[in-house]
Amino acid sequence: NIVKFRYVFLAVFIALVVVSVILLPKMINSVNYDLTSYLPDDYETSKGYEFLSETFNIHGDVEIGVTATRAEIKQAADEITGLNGVTSAIWAQYMEMLLDLGVYSPEDGEFLKMYSIFTDALDKGAVQKDAEGNTVLDENGNFVYIDGKECNWALLVTLEYPPSSQEAISVFREIEGVLDGIVGDGNYSMSGMTEQANALYETVFDE
Repeated sequence: NIVKFRYVFLAVFIALVVVSVILLPKMINSVNYDLTSYLPDDYETSKGYEFLSETFNIHGDVEIGVTATRAEIKQAADEITGLNGVTSAIWAQYMEMLLDLGVYSPEDGEFLKMYSIFTDALDKGAVQKDAEGNTVLDENGNFVYIDGKECNWALLVTLEYPPSSQEAISVFREIEGVLDGIVGDGNYSMSGMTEQANALYETVFDE
């Protein structure tokens, strides 16, 4: 019977494929990718997320590790900050503001410990030193970096959207585009709730 009615089976199959293609976007958009919504209200992660959202307007975040020069990471941070939906892009330059304000000296152990969280530039010899071995600062209180010298940087990006929302995932992909254009694919790694949501989204879409 299958051979006898093969054209009927073929027509039904094609019709089902067409219906599936039409309904696919609706199905994808209806899936709840917000992983935080599955947590109990009294869970510590839920409380922390609520506190950041209400107090600092931080809803989503992306943690990025980048191998780049000082000029490249600055360009990337500036372009990412300019994206719609991004509230901040925090990197080592924010720590250097403490030097400019006179809160710390460049040789202060406490400052160096905090600065090392954002970059290993000092360990990699990417920062200029004078003949006496002291770190050189420019007129704005920033470290003076050696041109073309690469090191590792940490970049924390905060978003105005919930971490697993479609808007946050869209911004995440724009951030990827910025990094691809400046430092190149393979020279950075991304993590955080928004990254996990994007991976989940792509997995569901592929399936």
